[in-house]
Amino acid sequence: MATPSQNIDPYPAPPTQPASVPPWGPTGAVSQCCQFCGGMPALKATVRGHQGLLVIMQFLKVRGLFCRTCGIAVHREMTTNTLWQGWWGIASFVIAPATLIFNLVSRARFGRMTPPVNGLRPPLDPGKPVIRRVGALGIFAPFLIIAVLAIGAELDDGADPTSVGECARASGTECS
Repeated sequence: MATPSQNIDPYPAPPTQPASVPPWGPTGAVSQCCQFCGGMPALKATVRGHQGLLVIMQFLKVRGLFCRTCGIAVHREMTTNTLWQGWWGIASFVIAPATLIFNLVSRARFGRMTPPVNGLRPPLDPGKPVIRRVGALGIFAPFLIIAVLAIGAELDDGADPTSVGECARASGTECS
């Protein structure tokens, strides 16, 4: 025969909602939490990055639910890295700017959100804006590469007509 203390379930089942209330609440808005801090509201977005190497390249992305603060922090980090790592390949001259434009779209979406509330952890630190980071100087990398290639092509354009070993004499008004 069982005693009353043996019949008590130490892990009771969670209470169930009535069938008339949907799981996302009566307003119809899905309550989603940020994957980094747990804050709300959060939206589904993708932040991209690009690393161009001489022969190969690497496409990076962080996809998920972001609150405003965490989304801005991830955007700033990925964009800064793309600015200084994204230009070092031939195809990267097209792909890196496209990646930066895609990130601007995500950044605009994050900027329209309200600050997060009810986070389980502190949100990511957004840090300095992209333009104030050292990696942002990488925006000048394409111009530097083009300038070096142009100078190299100019120097290798042809031989100097008065190179060493050739004689030139001037007599009167004509050179012979």
